[in-house]
Amino acid sequence: MIYLHKLLPLILSPIFLFTILVVTGTYKKWRVLTYAAACGLCLLATPLISGKLFRAVESYEVRASLDSVPVADGIVVLSGMLTTSPSASGISREWSDPDRFYGGIELFKAAKAPSLIFTRGKLPWSQALESEGDVLRQAAITAGVPDSAIRLTSEVENTRDEARATKQLFDYPAPHIILVTSAFHLP
Repeated sequence: MIYLHKLLPLILSPIFLFTILVVTGTYKKWRVLTYAAACGLCLLATPLISGKLFRAVESYEVRASLDSVPVADGIVVLSGMLTTSPSASGISREWSDPDRFYGGIELFKAAKAPSLIFTRGKLPWSQALESEGDVLRQAAITAGVPDSAIRLTSEVENTRDEARATKQLFDYPAPHIILVTSAFHLP
């Protein structure tokens, strides 16, 4: 099922549509279609248009101010900010979007919750030996968060798994949490 969750958005994405149009136009020798699709892709890729489209996808969400965030039972930082890259020593982890991590650290240091929870995101095709949560735990300790305040979920593959695994960390049915994720992820 995880493959469907990850592949379906790619198939429905504009880049896939434009690629199909370019390939179809080239194969059928319909130059107008090929040029129109290529120009459309270039136009949508300009920062002026792509920035506005991305903000629309994010539902125009903005980051909440630290003062407006209420105290909660835990701060949950969802996975999805690290990538793997080949290196001389094997596979290394690199940040692709560190905002979630630093947002969680900032909230914890502002005493918005007694615990910082990282989800152990790990996809089946990942070459990394450790889950994302394990890597983030070490980074949080380096950033000054006490190890005793950090909690990790079981290994998860998607947002639904993250929600279920987070709920299992609490002894009561409806904990009040602060969710730290990317704006495009909220809807």
